Amino acid sequence: MLGSRKVNFWFFKTQEECKDSHEFPVAFALFNTEFESIVSADKGGFIAVWDIETGKKMSKYQATPLGKPQITSGCFDSTSRRLITASEGGYCKIWNFSNGQCLKSVEREKTIGSTVKWSEEIDTQVTSLCCCF
Repeated sequence: MLGSRKVNFWFFKTQEECKDSHEFPVAFALFNTEFESIVSADKGGFIAVWDIETGKKMSKYQATPLGKPQITSGCFDSTSRRLITASEGGYCKIWNFSNGQCLKSVEREKTIGSTVKWSEEIDTQVTSLCCCF
């Protein structure tokens, strides 16, 4: 309810009525000018694509399994056709965001002598992404 010279009411939906929302805290939301849509990702590892005109969810897919490192940030490439995401574990992925296909995955590595090995000991987190073109 808002009051000034006139009393106005805005009816909000309860949590039970909001079925098209994320189930986990949102990590980022981006506007895609090429497709006129919003892409958002949550801490549960889900990416959702939203129609800007209707606000309805057009697609949703799981980018990282539950219990794995959480998504921390994202950006589009210079053509706005690919979504790049980063996560707590130092992972970066490139997606065809409209169909949920992972095009490339970049993982952290540790060099031991002349051998490159996967290492859980490295404390790595990507907190921000930026596409420079």
